Amino acid sequence: MREIGYQSWSLIPIDSDPESEEPTITRPPMLTAVVLDKHASLFFQFSAPLGNIQITFETTALSGEERSLEIFRTYSGPSISPLKEIPHSGWEKSIEGMFTVFSTHSEGVGSFLKLFFTEPAPLVVNRVNFYAND
Repeated sequence: MREIGYQSWSLIPIDSDPESEEPTITRPPMLTAVVLDKHASLFFQFSAPLGNIQITFETTALSGEERSLEIFRTYSGPSISPLKEIPHSGWEKSIEGMFTVFSTHSEGVGSFLKLFFTEPAPLVVNRVNFYAND
């Protein structure tokens, strides 16, 4: 699989409406460790629509180990707003040393992608990667 880079990322600390809430600050394409609270979102912009991709994100083992497999809902679209919820194959979880890695396959990913966090306890995300399903 080929890794896909993103143009920018944003944190929406309180995402009251995942289909229309827009980021206020964009950051360059290098995600730093970030803590997500319930109903926060990570928002990514790509140079072109992606279609069918694999999404993986790495968390600290402590913050990721007791998570359900419904950890994020995914939203996407051709423009920053509105977005629509898109299906994914369900999150898979694996423990890799000091990290917990979650991954899923998603279809119909446009130029904008939002990962909406649904769980009550905070989550420390170290990195997010995207891969083309060639």
